[in-house]
Amino acid sequence: MLEFKYDTQLLIEGENLSEDEINEYITKNIEGDCLLAVGDEELIKIHFHTNVHDYCNGEVLHVPTLDLSKWVYDCEVKQFVQTGDSDTFFCDIKNVQIDKDIDISEGIDLTLFDPVVYSGDYHSIGSHLGKIGDYI
Repeated sequence: MLEFKYDTQLLIEGENLSEDEINEYITKNIEGDCLLAVGDEELIKIHFHTNVHDYCNGEVLHVPTLDLSKWVYDCEVKQFVQTGDSDTFFCDIKNVQIDKDIDISEGIDLTLFDPVVYSGDYHSIGSHLGKIGDYI
């Protein structure tokens, strides 16, 4: 079983930001592991595994959530299985944040979200190929 269930990712935008200061703050104030704080003086990306999950819109660190993403899932890892050189995670979705300008009432068009997929490397999703059943 994983010790820290939540994979937390966010961006901190501002002026005169310091990777070291942000790293130190998170390490001292939030229990977790696998902390990465990478960026420059204006934008730092945070990646962190923790059990803290009861926040939304940056209430823990008073910073925005991953606002460049139009669709964000907060997940609790229930199980992981090693598959080759990587792991497959099985999760419960705890929260979903969808950009208020995206209408999903008639289905989901992933091209509107410009998602990034990770499978050992990062990939973006290309053009729409068709609907379920189009290739039978």
